[in-house]
Amino acid sequence: MAEKLRSFVFENQMDALTEAYLMFAARHDHWQQVIDPHLMREVNVISDRFIGSTLVYQCRDKGLPDKVFRDLLAHFMLKVPHQRPPVFIQFVLDVDYETATARMNARAEAKNRLDFKTEESFNARRLAYVELAQPGVSSWASKTFLINAAGTEKQVMNQIIDHWNEELENED
Repeated sequence: MAEKLRSFVFENQMDALTEAYLMFAARHDHWQQVIDPHLMREVNVISDRFIGSTLVYQCRDKGLPDKVFRDLLAHFMLKVPHQRPPVFIQFVLDVDYETATARMNARAEAKNRLDFKTEESFNARRLAYVELAQPGVSSWASKTFLINAAGTEKQVMNQIIDHWNEELENED
């Protein structure tokens, strides 16, 4: 269901509030179907583009008021079936325009309406994502790390794993 909702959003024009509702519905379904079952088995979960993406795309891109986002987030967090995990780490992957463009052009799937169209739109989103890494911005995350994603996939993953392991060690 989550992927069908995301695909619907990618393929159709709509206002910011409708888009946010659909994306939170997709997040909720993803939580129920994928994340929560793993947490119930005490398995660590890494999820790509979760809550922060909604803030960037629906608020920063489309103008949804932050208060509406926070209200939706509060309702969503109350509805998740399992308690919030003790360590909710957010990784913000930061990359320059040229690298992002090359990667987007090389990927197998077709471009969608949420892909950046210009260097200006890319930089606006990039700044919004970097903002998520600032203290106090991402209230849903216990910790946020800004990752330099300009390197190879292995280099980026190693940065993530290093931070992940450090946080898990600090938890004990």
